[in-house]
Amino acid sequence: MLDANDRDATEQIIKRANALSVQGHSLEAAKEFRRALQLSPDSADAHVGLALALGEQGMSEEGIGEFRAAIQLRPDYIMAHFFLAEALRNEGQLDEAIDEFRQTALLSPKDADTRMSLGDALAERGDIDEAKEQYETALKLAPDDDTIRELYELLPPNLKAGRGR
Repeated sequence: MLDANDRDATEQIIKRANALSVQGHSLEAAKEFRRALQLSPDSADAHVGLALALGEQGMSEEGIGEFRAAIQLRPDYIMAHFFLAEALRNEGQLDEAIDEFRQTALLSPKDADTRMSLGDALAERGDIDEAKEQYETALKLAPDDDTIRELYELLPPNLKAGRGR
């Protein structure tokens, strides 16, 4: 069990690592996240941070493992599910990515960005009708979100409401 000092030290290391990531220093950030995990192996935040830093370095398979570790520790960690889904999609593992996007949507049913990403993955897999449903849900959830509206307008006509395949 970690004492308060270990938890505080872990949080400080994670803050420093996040700052390094934001500055584009993914190699140094990964080292710091690993340090945090040595001190606190059950830190889901450190696993996610390490996964993102590894992804920046092109080490996506290892990053996917870190996202999975974070989810194992915190099954309700919404961003870990979302980032895992994106990483899987980028690796061409569409079925698994769609499952993770669905899990993210279950955990955060009012998140329009998740619905757009799920729609994109479904469209990429060829599930046009279900993709359209997800895009429509995203628009209903965030009708005033200019970014989502713009992304929707960029979709091919067969992916918009009221259109067939």
